Amino acid sequence: MAFNARSSQFALAFTLALGALVACSPAKWRETENMTPAPFTADPHTERQTTPHQAGDFNNGDKGYVRPGRICARKTPDETCEQTDTIIEQNDEITVVDPTPKGDQGLIEVEVTDKDKPDAPLGPIYIPPQYISKEPVSPPREEADADRYFVVQNIATEKLRVYENCGGRSCAHRLVLETDMVVGQNEKHRRSLLGSYRITKWFKFYEDYDNEYPSWFNPTYPAIPRAGADLKDWTKKDLLPRSSASVRGAFGWYTAFIGPNADEQWTHGTWGWGADGDKFIQALRSSPLDQNSLLASHGCSRVENQAIAYMREILPPGTKLIKIYAREAKLKDVVGKQTQWPWTLTKSDVDKENGSSAHPSFTEDESEVLESGVYNVNSQPTVVALTVGGDPHRNGNSYEIPLSSFQGRFLVDQGRLEDYRHPKNLEVGGHADKTLPSVVLMKKQKSN
Repeated sequence: MAFNARSSQFALAFTLALGALVACSPAKWRETENMTPAPFTADPHTERQTTPHQAGDFNNGDKGYVRPGRICARKTPDETCEQTDTIIEQNDEITVVDPTPKGDQGLIEVEVTDKDKPDAPLGPIYIPPQYISKEPVSPPREEADADRYFVVQNIATEKLRVYENCGGRSCAHRLVLETDMVVGQNEKHRRSLLGSYRITKWFKFYEDYDNEYPSWFNPTYPAIPRAGADLKDWTKKDLLPRSSASVRGAFGWYTAFIGPNADEQWTHGTWGWGADGDKFIQALRSSPLDQNSLLASHGCSRVENQAIAYMREILPPGTKLIKIYAREAKLKDVVGKQTQWPWTLTKSDVDKENGSSAHPSFTEDESEVLESGVYNVNSQPTVVALTVGGDPHRNGNSYEIPLSSFQGRFLVDQGRLEDYRHPKNLEVGGHADKTLPSVVLMKKQKSN
């Protein structure tokens, strides 16, 4: 283990000295997504996915299909997204019950006739007519690419998993990446928020706008430690380009902004080089230096740099990212396909939105190469058992909530949730309706 302390007294002193390493502190930052009103879908991006139809284009009994990725399923014309308990999604089949506009927003009454949908709303609901397509929706390539994969972060077990969408309501999704992560501190207002989000944009060598956490690489900044260095080497003051900065390289190689309502809790890399693997992630999870959780973030999710680079390669903006707090299980013993991903990290695109990936094909000038390697992508689904007591980084209960607060379970081999509800004693962000997309819901079996 890197940077083990010689004594508990030294460990505590060093931990207190590194208190500024937390990063992701929204009280000082200005990166909050510019939230435009989203009364129908609870997401400004989705709000723009409309059709030209108006209420007068429909008659009682007409069939239709949902155009946007998601719509709040309102039980009355005056209900808000925050008051709903379910959603309908793209290509869900609906039948018009009454096309007469109702309420201040001119909603029409429909029923969901897609009985294959998990948690389909029962009875009539009210939606805007401009979100109804008269034909099944063929999403643009950009939307289709964003739906190929989705991310599940289980905050309870500190595991991040990426699944390839199987494209159906009952099939098992294919796990393509499982990796350890570090979540927010177990303190009030510093825990990681749960909820349903999407990746809004990527940054390479990200640096916050207040310049408190200088980027991992910048040609105008002092050189960073070489591979193999300990964390104390990454926190030296002579690495900082300005006296007001706290610590160098806390966001690692890539940072994924997520939204809506993420409270600036991004997903990003960490200190170290690719050759260091996940040693800093494991150290932050279990080192004596983390005894007061001062090395974790203010809610962000941190993974090793090779993992975040691989995610940057395969996950475009728009990809769903779901954060849960769940007991884990599996239905089958699945053998994951182990793959290797060659990568080359270059000096280009410092703190640039959607900057170049680490795929070798993007490298032409060898003088621009910082490091090259091969990432062994772990796609073997493993269960972190929920146990009582012990290390919260390993017992499946990172925030040490009462076991009675767990509801349902996450099936890691399926990429689906079974009878899951967010624990009531943890905060939820993301879409205002607080509802999870059907892509991660286990279809309920019909009772005889």
